[in-house]
Amino acid sequence: MKVIDSMWFNTLQGSFGFVLGENEMGECKLYAGVAARGLDQSADEQAILSWGNKVNIGMMEGPIAKTKEIPQKTAPSAAELDGEPLTIDLDLLKESLKYLKWSDDTAKTWIVSEYKVSPTGTLEAVIKRLTQEQAEEFVKEIQGKVDNKQVELF
Repeated sequence: MKVIDSMWFNTLQGSFGFVLGENEMGECKLYAGVAARGLDQSADEQAILSWGNKVNIGMMEGPIAKTKEIPQKTAPSAAELDGEPLTIDLDLLKESLKYLKWSDDTAKTWIVSEYKVSPTGTLEAVIKRLTQEQAEEFVKEIQGKVDNKQVELF
């Protein structure tokens, strides 16, 4: 089965994801599951396609519709507060994400699930919606994952 898209949720207990796959007949199916180790996105996607639970989209429509009824409150971004740009090194962040084998979409999904900001646009656009404190916290989280991955190599 070929991976079409994936969405990841990261917690202190591990990573959970939805993986959209397409079979040989061209049919798309959505699966959900826990990432085995959370270190290799491609391997985790394949594992979920092979061993994950098929998602019943019809059953999910009710809860999704209810969330649309509730207005989402978000903290104002740093730019909205004082017009100051975020002071994080986006190039270094991109290198770290590449090292972790995180796509921009994976990073956006993590940010959206953690900070409840709009996922619209590029990764940079989503990061700009964060407060300075949130952006720094996100960078620390990614750096911690890089550090942990490097320790595992030894």
